[in-house]
Amino acid sequence: MRSEMGTVQTVQSAARSAQRAVKEAVSTTKSPVRARWRRRVLEGGVDDTAASAGRSVLVVAPHPDDETIGCGATMARKRAAGTEVDVALVTDGRHSHRSAIVSGEELGRIREGESVEACGHLGVPAGRVHLLGYEELTLWDRLDAVTRSLAELIEERSPDEVLVASERDWHADHQAVNHALREAVRRTGYCGRVAAYPVWFWADGPWRTEPWAGFGDELRAIVSHPLEARRLPRAELVSTAGFTALKREAFALYRSQVTNLTGEATWQTFPPRWIEPFVGPWELFFPVETDAAPELAQKLS
Repeated sequence: MRSEMGTVQTVQSAARSAQRAVKEAVSTTKSPVRARWRRRVLEGGVDDTAASAGRSVLVVAPHPDDETIGCGATMARKRAAGTEVDVALVTDGRHSHRSAIVSGEELGRIREGESVEACGHLGVPAGRVHLLGYEELTLWDRLDAVTRSLAELIEERSPDEVLVASERDWHADHQAVNHALREAVRRTGYCGRVAAYPVWFWADGPWRTEPWAGFGDELRAIVSHPLEARRLPRAELVSTAGFTALKREAFALYRSQVTNLTGEATWQTFPPRWIEPFVGPWELFFPVETDAAPELAQKLS
């Protein structure tokens, strides 16, 4: 019996070692593929910089910091041109960290304050940063309420365009906000431009698997996700020239995300160079089809 158990343990250990080896090989392969993919997306894009600067905007962010990561230079360019910018923060981001020192409610207040400060650094007045205050990771359960909140903002502000987080991001809150925004557009009859800015999709793409995805899911995604990414609509590009440093500074104001706020070993932060793909020559936006998706209609029914 002991011999059989020893054999099973040996086999399991070998299997785990093999999985680790495959994951390491996959990770090594992903990096150059990701770089080539980003380059192709940008090379195929169209420069929208001049027109973008004159369009008023409502930026819809799932969490505090998404607006700066995805649109910081675009927002700053608009404000430098005297164009109106509104930012809707859908959640307060209270669940980004688990801490024995800072409660979730307190962290939510900290993150909202950081966002007001970061947006201010980009030229957006505090009164134009709309804190919707929904709890992180609950948005699919509160989709109708989120939709109503966004519809009210669209009707109140009447922006020339709306920029929203991409549904291709793996984070459930990003997907929920994208879907709710599309439904809000349908309900209000909004006829302006709607486009999506990628966050996790640009950081991790062309793959869209969660960091905690199982081994089998990750293997299946290795081939399927790059093939899906070939069907992306043409990206609309806004130059970051003259605003890159400002964007870096605004991102650094998210101290709870880029520094260990409490000193706890469990307090994770963005890696030092994580922001680099977002401070290149361009910010990018994918046109959004604004008819509500069938799955969204089912969730709201």
